[in-house]
Amino acid sequence: MKKKMDNKGFSLVELIIVIAIMLVLVGILAPQFVKYVARSRQAADVTNAQEIAAAIDAVTADGTHASVSFTPAGGTATALSATTTLKAGDAVTGLPGFTKVPTSKVNASYDWVVSWTAEDGVTKITLGGVEVYPDASAYPPTTP
Repeated sequence: MKKKMDNKGFSLVELIIVIAIMLVLVGILAPQFVKYVARSRQAADVTNAQEIAAAIDAVTADGTHASVSFTPAGGTATALSATTTLKAGDAVTGLPGFTKVPTSKVNASYDWVVSWTAEDGVTKITLGGVEVYPDASAYPPTTP
C-alpha cells in the first residue's frame, strides 16, 4: 500500500535557499541604488543651477534685472549684484519661475553663489564652493 504525502507548503531548506538568494540580490543591488540616488541629487542641483541662470539671463536680456531681489526670512531684500550669495528658502522677487531659492539636494547647508554681469548675464554659479554652472564636472564637492 502506498502512503499518501501531504505537501501543503515549502520545506525549511527551500525557504532558507530563497532567503539566501534574496540576500545576495540585495547585497548586489543596494550599493547601485545608493549611487543612483546620489547621482539624481547631483543632477537636481545642476538642473536648478541651469534654471536659475536661465531666469537671470532672461531678466538681463529684458533689462528688468534691477527689479530682482532676494529676501531672507525676517531680513531685508538684497538686489542682484556682481556676486550674489543666495541661501536656500530666501524669497525671490522679479525672477520668472522662482518664488524662493531652491535647497541643494546634495547638502541643504550649501549656498548658491551667482556671478553675474549686466553685459554677459550669469557667468558662473557655485554650490558648496564648487562650480555647478556652466561646468558641473567637479560637482559635488568631495568631503574629507
